[in-house]
Amino acid sequence: MAKREILSYLRQDKQGAWETFRKNMRTIKYPFAIPKPLYPDFFPYVFNREEISLWAGMDLYRQTNDVTTLRRQKSSDTLSILASGSSINELDESDFDFIDSTDSMALNWWGVYHDFVPDFYKFEFVGEPELDTKWINNINKKSTEYEETTLIYDPEPIYNEDECISDYLRRLDSSFWENFVDIRISQYFVGSDVDFCPELLEYLFPTPLGNRFLHYRGSLSQALAMGEFMGYDDIILFGVDLDNSEYFWGEHPVWEFRERPDSDDEHVTAADDVFNGIDDYIRTLHSEILPGRGTELYIGSRQSELYPDLPYFREHFL
Repeated sequence: MAKREILSYLRQDKQGAWETFRKNMRTIKYPFAIPKPLYPDFFPYVFNREEISLWAGMDLYRQTNDVTTLRRQKSSDTLSILASGSSINELDESDFDFIDSTDSMALNWWGVYHDFVPDFYKFEFVGEPELDTKWINNINKKSTEYEETTLIYDPEPIYNEDECISDYLRRLDSSFWENFVDIRISQYFVGSDVDFCPELLEYLFPTPLGNRFLHYRGSLSQALAMGEFMGYDDIILFGVDLDNSEYFWGEHPVWEFRERPDSDDEHVTAADDVFNGIDDYIRTLHSEILPGRGTELYIGSRQSELYPDLPYFREHFL
């Protein structure tokens, strides 16, 4: 949808647009994150630094790879996204043999708690010093196993919390550095690559006019963005349960610092108290957006909140 059409839609639905803006104003630090084009790429690596010099920050920035390098690393038409839900424990050896035959992208704490080594690893820092330190110390112990894995991150959340991403990255084993990929551009499906539709406006940060796509609830939405960006025909979601708050390894370390929800509660990303839940978002992508781009979504467990809206992968691949 062109910008003129988006403006027309907003004029026709002023109340809906205002409600989206009002909700976002309540829940995030700024009305919207400063779009990448409005500041130089290196800013998150040198601004607000406390533990690293300007030159060391710039050196880290120069070593990072652009998101376009991901397309060159693609080796399959199928991407397996490996999330943290307890249904991961349902997978057997044949399932992991299949996953190993595809490209795989693991999220967040996977590298700490699971022995399967993915092709891509999307991680994030949350700004909790003890929690981030725990992840860093544990993943550094796996630097040898992960020497061929591409490490993907988005520096904007830390930058928008007035912290410096270089202060975090420098604490990772230096063997990781040449495999870093900064993915900010994956949130800007620029110009002609974007087909906005009215149904998606409520999912975007307040204004869609900057072509900000899928900057939504963190790692899973960004993994989906990257999967589409890299041109996969099929994307399978493993460990995306959403109907409970359990993790495949047990207790999440974040609950050492925050109040733990009941394990039977829906996952926080599926809650629709402020935004529509990620489950509805994925359904919209599956039914209305991705088919037109030549991408099909599948689910890795029949226990997921997304089944049967997303077809079960075993019925199509095994």
